[in-house]
Amino acid sequence: MNFMEYFFLIFFITTIIIFFTYIICTKKNYCKAIKNLINEIEKNKPGETPVKIPVISNDEIGLLTQKLNDIFEENWENTNKLKKTSEREILLRKLITYARSSLDIPEIKKNFVAQIAQYFDADRVFIIEYDEEKHIFAPVDEYSEYLASPDIKSFKGININTEPLFRFFANSVEALKNTDIQIYTDADKFIQKNNLVGTLAEKYIRDYSLEAGAGLTIEYASHIYGALLVHFTRKGIEITEDDIDFIKALGNQLGIGFYQAKLYSKIKQTAYKERILREFLSELKLTQNLDQAYNFIISKIANIYKADRVFFAETPSSKFEMPTIKYEHLKNIDAPFLKNTKLHNSIVEEFSKYNGESKILIIDEIKDHYNKN
Repeated sequence: MNFMEYFFLIFFITTIIIFFTYIICTKKNYCKAIKNLINEIEKNKPGETPVKIPVISNDEIGLLTQKLNDIFEENWENTNKLKKTSEREILLRKLITYARSSLDIPEIKKNFVAQIAQYFDADRVFIIEYDEEKHIFAPVDEYSEYLASPDIKSFKGININTEPLFRFFANSVEALKNTDIQIYTDADKFIQKNNLVGTLAEKYIRDYSLEAGAGLTIEYASHIYGALLVHFTRKGIEITEDDIDFIKALGNQLGIGFYQAKLYSKIKQTAYKERILREFLSELKLTQNLDQAYNFIISKIANIYKADRVFFAETPSSKFEMPTIKYEHLKNIDAPFLKNTKLHNSIVEEFSKYNGESKILIIDEIKDHYNKN
């Protein structure tokens, strides 16, 4: 064997050794990388937040690792969406059942605000009722509000019809009829966008530490029953389209609950009034004379309306004379009697406006009424 042949033989053997050594080392590295990848995959448990697998190379293993991270993240997001959807459906079914079975408005309000607050992790949820007949908002009562913490400022007891801070809200009844839902997730941007700087609306937002919120009109069958408000006093709140649709669905069910409860109350009141009227006429027939009849009538009216005083003033034959209180019923016998007292001229003038027509005069606050008139 000459030198050249010997040289090529050595070169060939060396190349073979290096090639197989490279294959063995590469295989070991791949096996180690795959083993490490499997160990990382096993750290991701079903139903738990995914643990991101470190990408330590730019080769096929690194690409596979990145794809697995993307799959885990997407799967986690879809799992959360399904979980939220399931929670919404369960809560909605629960509240639908409650709204349609309960005929007690205070209990309906209490149940709704508590469940809504807990679902959205809201800091304050409350309902402002609206009286369509009187055209006023009712003060927020103990059943209408849920606070996540006693440190959060409450709306309880506030009459937004008279409080200057809420005048902008009390004057927005017409807007309620045309409002679908109002959402804001950044109070500062909301104030700037709607030109509310320096207004009562901004003061309301600042005084009650509002950072995000939602407001929805409660209505059903062309009746407005008030507004549902969900407040957050912390920043970084995200309200999704699914959340908006859910709040709308809850508002609709709340409207149905109000409608059914008020309808039942009216039916109940009508039945009660009819029964009272039947009893009233039946007992009235048993009276022996006019004096007995009048005393029976005013005492019955006092019992029905729980009035402190009921009296009947007889209209005199002469227009120059003042009517005199002829019959009187007092709840408290120690209260001063007005019997045989002539009515004040201001009262006579009040009724004289009706020109002899039969009218009902209702006064909620006597002092305010006569100050205004």
